Amino acid sequence: MHPFLLQKDWYDTLKWLKEKTPDPDINYYQLYPEPGINKKTGVLNDYSYPEQSYGILTHWSYGHAIVYYAHRMPVANPFQQGIGKEENGKVKELGEAVFFLETNEKTAISYLDQLRARYVITDFKYTDLSRGFFKNMITWVGADMASYKSDDNNSLTKYDESMIVRLHLSDGSQTIIEENLNNENTHLKLGALEHFRILYESETKTNTIFLKNIYKPIKMVKIFEYVKGAKIKGKITSGTEVKIFTEITTNQNRKFMYENQTISAQDGTFEIILPYSIGRQENSDISASEYTIKIGNWTKQIKVSEEDVLTGALISI
Repeated sequence: MHPFLLQKDWYDTLKWLKEKTPDPDINYYQLYPEPGINKKTGVLNDYSYPEQSYGILTHWSYGHAIVYYAHRMPVANPFQQGIGKEENGKVKELGEAVFFLETNEKTAISYLDQLRARYVITDFKYTDLSRGFFKNMITWVGADMASYKSDDNNSLTKYDESMIVRLHLSDGSQTIIEENLNNENTHLKLGALEHFRILYESETKTNTIFLKNIYKPIKMVKIFEYVKGAKIKGKITSGTEVKIFTEITTNQNRKFMYENQTISAQDGTFEIILPYSIGRQENSDISASEYTIKIGNWTKQIKVSEEDVLTGALISI
């Protein structure tokens, strides 16, 4: 047996987590009384956590390291707690595998709300089908690879739309995937995530990987914060396309466009939720430029504050 050794990227990531994230009001060195046994049920009572405490959601294998190095509370750990379980397509137990394999953002954030998780750490390995790590998560929830990786190239698969892929490979931004089928170009749109912003990424660049036929280098480890997001609302002609985008510069000086779009409803109203504030994100070296909203030939710059993002403020256009 060999000791569990972390890569330098993980040591650096956990150092950042300890130094830059808010104090969860749980003293790492303090002794805490046991919560006791419920006399009626015979089950151990839940511990009453401080209001400002929160969890860190990532793969179970890093749970103990998060406690030891970052002094933060993981959702899952090597005791096999917090992994999650599904039976017949229904969630029986919440956990990291259930979250990472979810394809609907609203459902995914409902899991985080129940778990009281504020930060999500992603690792390149768990998007890489060639290494089998993604398959391992599927095994934990009792699913099968065929249901996630279809041979139908004319549509997005559950793998493409899973939270782990949309976070780590697409940085939560909208991604347009182009497929050439029968000499015709088909555009597949992977929607943006509206409640997650990247706050940190590690130094190591992995081998070039792909999502469908998109090739790009990917950093090894990333930290995302779950936020309410600023709500941008307006009213225009029904059925009109609305685009909003901003340039993100990471702590590794990598630049990418966070982009989202929607179509106005029958009554002309539209709403888009934005997860980044303008300038440097709180306690982070990640920065965002002013947002640009584009409706037809009309464009406008939008300023979004940190308070707007954290409180879910409404900004009318």
